[in-house]
Amino acid sequence: MTTFVKQIEKNLLDRSEVALTVTQDSIHHWVTQYLNGKRTKVQAGELSAGRYDPIRCHLQSFEKWFGKGASIKGISGKVLSDFHRGLLDQINSQRSSQDYAKDRMNTLKNFVHWLENNLALNVANGDLFRWDWMWEQIADFFGLEVAEYPGQETPLVEQMRDAGPIWDEIVQKHDLRKFTSDELAPWWHTDADLTRTFESFADLSRSRELGFHAFIKEQVLILQRF
Repeated sequence: MTTFVKQIEKNLLDRSEVALTVTQDSIHHWVTQYLNGKRTKVQAGELSAGRYDPIRCHLQSFEKWFGKGASIKGISGKVLSDFHRGLLDQINSQRSSQDYAKDRMNTLKNFVHWLENNLALNVANGDLFRWDWMWEQIADFFGLEVAEYPGQETPLVEQMRDAGPIWDEIVQKHDLRKFTSDELAPWWHTDADLTRTFESFADLSRSRELGFHAFIKEQVLILQRF
């Protein structure tokens, strides 16, 4: 009975340690999310239960090797290389077959690719601003009046339609590198950004959770260029 109680105490302690160390930044959190997605595919008939089981075993083996509570930010090319080297050692010592080791490595690669797709971060300067008051600040900086909104879109693609030949003359006159105006200033991109008919906010919560806390005020970034 004493041994049984001690084992239960150990299990509870192990679980509490995991609970304290495992966060949304941890490898265990993301392995769990990945496997949840695989289980959903099994239920939908898109993945066999026989294939799911080795995926689960391979990834749980990797997180045990890497550390359940370790941050996913620690996964690097060197980590993958070290893990691969360990698999080669197992093959050479005949503790693992080549096919089994290859399957483990491919499972890990698929997981890392999935991580890359699901950990995409919004890239923004980090502050909140609206273009309707940003234009006024830019105009004040240059001593200009802000044009009234005409009540409709005024795409730069149309306004700058004749900019190409003019820019080519400037390039030739000042012996500049030969890039077209469209290559240097993609008007369509600016139009897509500035002619939206809806509010757009960039949520940086995930970036901040992963330690990216730096930001710069938009007007500072724009005006310091001049």
